[in-house]
Amino acid sequence: MASRHNFWLGMLIGAAVGAVGALMYAPKPGSEVRREVKARAKEAGRKAGEALSSVKESASDVVRSTREQAQQVISKGKEAIKSCRERLGESAEAGQYPTGEDVE
Repeated sequence: MASRHNFWLGMLIGAAVGAVGALMYAPKPGSEVRREVKARAKEAGRKAGEALSSVKESASDVVRSTREQAQQVISKGKEAIKSCRERLGESAEAGQYPTGEDVE
């Protein structure tokens, strides 16, 4: 997903550079060219900010999902440990020693 955002960011930067180059060679007065360059630079900055915001949101979603999965794994691990402790306790009370063959 990040490579897709990098692609669009590269396209945006390339478009901005191309636009500036085209404006520099256009038959217009310097003040008009500077005004257009400034307007296009602001627009490019706005779009770059939107792209960055989107990347941050995607990264946040990935972190959230990974955290949830880790919590599920930890919970299952705790349940397995609790189950093993209970079985060991029951075996000890019965005077039996677990061989490990009945472990799932």
